[in-house]
Amino acid sequence: MGKQELTDSNNVYYRSYLKKAGIRFDYSIVDTTVKRGLGLSFYVAVLIFAACSLWEHKSELLATLQWPLLILSLLYILCYIARYAFFISLRRKLRATQDPILAEAYAVVLLDSDRPWPLPAYLRPRLKRAVIYKECGTLKPRFFLGVASRRAIPGFVPHQLVQVFTDKRRPKFYSVDDESAVKALPAGKALLRAINLKQSLGSGAEMRSPGAKKVKTDDF
Repeated sequence: MGKQELTDSNNVYYRSYLKKAGIRFDYSIVDTTVKRGLGLSFYVAVLIFAACSLWEHKSELLATLQWPLLILSLLYILCYIARYAFFISLRRKLRATQDPILAEAYAVVLLDSDRPWPLPAYLRPRLKRAVIYKECGTLKPRFFLGVASRRAIPGFVPHQLVQVFTDKRRPKFYSVDDESAVKALPAGKALLRAINLKQSLGSGAEMRSPGAKKVKTDDF
């Protein structure tokens, strides 16, 4: 496949190829964790804990397994809840920031791992995917990722404006608000950033991706 740019009609890419093109971003751990909620592994741990608590047995071998399983499952449940509560609190704290970053929807990225061989076709539908957003109004934009999921992304809108709330001390922690978009931004600041974006695009600052590889959207 030839070298392609990310355009409105060609906006599905593998992460590995975007990385080769110089487009790098951190995984959206805050939004993805909060959106996912209590996952399957949490409920499996709860079932194991409940089963061990009610376990009636006569075998000495089973008796030796009961307490280790009980303790391990309880520790897993407590750590899972603590981690989930931490990211909920962090997300709320980030979104209370008064100076969010304005970004625009750039493409849909398939989160494959870096590998020297092509990904088998049967694995493509199982890849997690997310919308990647590009910071507006700067010659050196940063890129941010939306919620990652294995489900299809319906109604991708290129250049949709969103707000990104970042942790100044820990840049890998951020939250993308794609619901309120720019409505919460002061009108003057939004207008100023829109002007800066127009100027940067006019000066040829649009990020190119010479090494990015096109993905056939009809495969998904």
